[in-house]
Amino acid sequence: MKQLFIISCCFLLFNACSKKNNQPAVTGPVMPTTPDTLTAGWSKIGDLPNTVAMTDVFFTDLSNGYATSELGIYKSSDGGVSWNNINTDPYFINIAAFGTKATFVNQDSYFYNTQNNGASILKTLFPPAPGSSGYDLNDCFYSSANTCYMCSNKYIFKSTNGGIAFDTIFRFVSSLNNTQTLFFVNDQEGWASKGDTLFKTMDGGLTWNHSLMKGTYSNTQPIFFPTPNTGYVGSRDTMFKTNNAGNTWQILPKIEPGYQIQDIDFVNSLVGYCCTRNRIYKTTDGGNSWTKVVGLGGKNLTEIHFLDENHGWACGDFGYVLRFN
Repeated sequence: MKQLFIISCCFLLFNACSKKNNQPAVTGPVMPTTPDTLTAGWSKIGDLPNTVAMTDVFFTDLSNGYATSELGIYKSSDGGVSWNNINTDPYFINIAAFGTKATFVNQDSYFYNTQNNGASILKTLFPPAPGSSGYDLNDCFYSSANTCYMCSNKYIFKSTNGGIAFDTIFRFVSSLNNTQTLFFVNDQEGWASKGDTLFKTMDGGLTWNHSLMKGTYSNTQPIFFPTPNTGYVGSRDTMFKTNNAGNTWQILPKIEPGYQIQDIDFVNSLVGYCCTRNRIYKTTDGGNSWTKVVGLGGKNLTEIHFLDENHGWACGDFGYVLRFN
């Protein structure tokens, strides 16, 4: 598994920079325009157009990775130092990748797949369901080399051939709220956010049950499970954590009150990162405390992705791609 800020009375609505959907507003102070602050290991890289907002970044190894924006799909073979525009269709929002394979969605009825590290991309129209004009494909996720999941507002789809073709495997009863984010810990066990509810599957997406529900959970975006038992979920400016595979959840101390958590990525159960507006924070104690490691002056971040504790990337406004090395 997606940036517009509305200014009113000198307050900035934090939620509009989400690439995945429009959230109810939480107000915060006006974002300061200050020089970029990058702690040791972080650097700005790449030659992407500075007129576009990057929506996702994903690397499969230290060299090969992808980035998406409103102007298409970009591929890097040198860790993000240089990029080639390999597809120019508009408004891509999410990337899933595993080895040489990758799938891309852009909130349309088409999905895009490569089996050869981006050398060629197959664009496929997903036939609409009866009575439907089409799908808004929002997110995708590889649970293994051949198994890839994808979601639209109401449906869950599954591929068993690496993203070349997908079958519809589940339809949510309610059409209210979009299914926005997917995360799988293996081929059978995964998570999906839909509006104010977090759902869990234990049978490869055939059935889904509530895990976090309305009243404690509001319009989530990011989901990340570094282990099958330990998981983190962002909901507006609040982060939830489970240590027992979603049976119970605790609310962690707020990282930056009033600003939406855009993305979460953990390298193990204790060490992780998250981004809010123009900042990246790091925790080394499982989310109990956070330290700011990146601050961008007037440029908002949308996505972070780590291969391991020593290698990570982030992207955001103005063609920004950051690398931690």
